[in-house]
Amino acid sequence: MARARVADALTPHLALQREGGEAMHRQLYSTFRTAILDGVFAPGTRLPSTRALADDLGVSRTTVLQAFERLVSEGYATARSGAGTRVATSHGHASGSPDAIATSVSHRARSGGERWRSRAQHFREPAAV
Repeated sequence: MARARVADALTPHLALQREGGEAMHRQLYSTFRTAILDGVFAPGTRLPSTRALADDLGVSRTTVLQAFERLVSEGYATARSGAGTRVATSHGHASGSPDAIATSVSHRARSGGERWRSRAQHFREPAAV
């Protein structure tokens, strides 16, 4: 049985411009943000995996990760390691809590890069007083 393409559910909202204009991750973020606000994705709905979405759209996984990280940082989505990314139960700008930021940065750290590992550690450790 073939896997349904993730991009098919977003087709009415998906209008990525590959040439010039706005960066792809910003376009993808805007597409998901609009779809969330329009109710295409109900609160608690699991968003597609970054690998599957990148494959379906023919873009880099980093592009999708950047878009999802912004959705999380602004409170439109929540991310938990091993549980995927879900639409937040209440939308809008998040407080930018250290836990939300650390989760986003930790995801990057797992995918590689010493710079991201050190940033994740910075957010996880309590501040010295």
